Amino acid sequence: MWFDFAASRGNMKGRKQRDKLAKKMTPSQIAEAQQLVKERQPKDITLVVANEAEDKVVLAQVPAKQVEDNVLLDLVLKKESYKGYYTVVAPRTSISNYTQDDNVDAAAVRDEYLRIIRLVLLEIKIRGYDLKPLTEMLLDRNLHSTKLNLRSSPKAGYVVDYKEEYSRYFEEKGGGWKRLRAEHPKASGRTRISLPAYDPQSPVLLIYFGTQFDWTAGAGFIVAYRYENGKLDELGRVQMWIS
Repeated sequence: MWFDFAASRGNMKGRKQRDKLAKKMTPSQIAEAQQLVKERQPKDITLVVANEAEDKVVLAQVPAKQVEDNVLLDLVLKKESYKGYYTVVAPRTSISNYTQDDNVDAAAVRDEYLRIIRLVLLEIKIRGYDLKPLTEMLLDRNLHSTKLNLRSSPKAGYVVDYKEEYSRYFEEKGGGWKRLRAEHPKASGRTRISLPAYDPQSPVLLIYFGTQFDWTAGAGFIVAYRYENGKLDELGRVQMWIS
């Protein structure tokens, strides 16, 4: 049970030990352990949440994992921002061409899964740390898109486009980048970000972050950070696309 609990919180050692032990257990024992973990998961946290899509501020029960995700997303977006400007963040998570919201060929998804793992392991080297389990966690968490629950912070360098106020510029006759820049001169680009994968034992954080600055200027990366004492230090990155 404790290995499964640790794995659910992003502990890589716990994940490995859980998988090793599961091979020796019967289906009923596995089911019992999973139920115990479910009963002992951290309680939801009551927070004041700004629902920007509906212009409401409400008390809401927020899952503990979502609180952790939001802290990490906020730090990454701040770190990747440009002073005096803000990026417009898509309201749903994704990883480049990997995240799928529609029915697609399973083999194609698997090929992309393996390709990303190969790229990350080839380009990002962390002494004494096996990045493969964390990369697998990142991909597992982002196979399907998830709606963000992150409050916009223009001063910190990002605005989440919940109302699609910015995406309308890129609809037919929307005016594109030229009109966006004319009406929002501090908007530096459009960003897509993934849910993070975090190993608190290392502590290593892995995340996808991609920004388009113009029709022919942009790039997307999977980035590894060391996360300690509320600060991020980059350990390496691999480029997923460029335009």
